[in-house]
Amino acid sequence: MTSVHSFVAGLDLRKIRHMVALSEYGSFGRAADAVCISQSALSRSIQSLEGALGVELFDRTERRVTLTPVGKLSLEAAQAILRSAAEFHRIVDSASLTEIGALNIGLSSVTSSLFGPPLLRSCAKRYPQLQLTLRVGAPENLFSKLHSEELDLVIGNSDALPSNNKEYEVETVARFSRGFFARTDHPLTGRSELSIDALSQYTVGTTYPLPPSVDEAIKSIYGFSSLDQCFRIRTNHYGALIDLMMNDDAIVFDSNIAYLQEVWNGSLVLLDVTPKFVPDMPLVVARAAGRNISPAERLIVDVLREVIGARSPEAVAGPEPQPEPECLADA
Repeated sequence: MTSVHSFVAGLDLRKIRHMVALSEYGSFGRAADAVCISQSALSRSIQSLEGALGVELFDRTERRVTLTPVGKLSLEAAQAILRSAAEFHRIVDSASLTEIGALNIGLSSVTSSLFGPPLLRSCAKRYPQLQLTLRVGAPENLFSKLHSEELDLVIGNSDALPSNNKEYEVETVARFSRGFFARTDHPLTGRSELSIDALSQYTVGTTYPLPPSVDEAIKSIYGFSSLDQCFRIRTNHYGALIDLMMNDDAIVFDSNIAYLQEVWNGSLVLLDVTPKFVPDMPLVVARAAGRNISPAERLIVDVLREVIGARSPEAVAGPEPQPEPECLADA
């Protein structure tokens, strides 16, 4: 690779800006003041630029600094580069403010009922030109569509991630507890350290299907050889499970994210069953690996954190995004 090609591959706009300033002011001192760096730093920058190109751009005399013939020929191109760079930033900044484009998000039935409305409101307010699509479906189907790039983001339970999850970038938004839920005035509500046998007097149900890891954890923690020993009802109809709990003495094992609205309004509570079911349920935002994150995508994560933090103190928030490091001025 030639020196010119090496320079273009690692193009440094600061050095080009320094060249243009020096050609305009004809003095290292005045040019250095104009670009807000020291005279020695400007001199090193110009020397580095000339070294990368393999040519001398300036003739240096005691009275004035002038462009060499090669420098004069390259000045117009240098100015065009700076104009193009400014236009590039203008377009990017404008796009990030108006977020012209489309964003396709997949949610499960649970996450859509909880977070769909605030996500729609926030995006409509912040990015009115954004074409936003929310698609509700089974987690395994959503991740399949994410893999085929039909979706940009999937919001859901990390238990549903496919085994080849290296193809995805996953951000944990919050962690929710799992356990046995019942209505607030259930006969077992308020009792501490309930044994699993105490629950057997009542109909016990759960969602279906449970992730294999949760299935195995239940059998290990509570000593079941089969889940049929514990659960008499299994369904993925969350509304039916809520209705069953509210109108019967039934108990349901699940993650509290499935019943946040009912927990928030005080109609359902988590029973104090011992031993406690330890494995939690991470709520994640998944995207295809290697994609740039748009401002609207960052807003999605922020809205999720705000909704969970404001209404669900029992959920443990995931790691906050780290601030970008401040850029250092030219030295």
